[in-house]
Amino acid sequence: MATADAVSRNLARPLAGTLWAVLQCDALGSAGREWVVAAMQSPEFAGVCANVLPADEAARFCAALVRAPPLPRGRFDALVGDLSAVLRGEAAADVVMAYEM
Repeated sequence: MATADAVSRNLARPLAGTLWAVLQCDALGSAGREWVVAAMQSPEFAGVCANVLPADEAARFCAALVRAPPLPRGRFDALVGDLSAVLRGEAAADVVMAYEM
């Protein structure tokens, strides 16, 4: 949600670090992944980004964020930055294709 609504461009990378920690935390197990998926599938997230990120593109971003094996850390950070740019209307949603290869 923060990526979609409240985070400025210069805070996208620290947010990526937080998401990375949640997704890679052994103590959380699959709960971290489930939390990210639930947040990105929530009506609140859809409402915040409805005008710039269609549901199918949001699902593609979500899949890239929680994929196994995970993206390398640098690419993960870039993905979160690109998602933030899309949600601010600064990039096209098809940027996610680069992370699906």
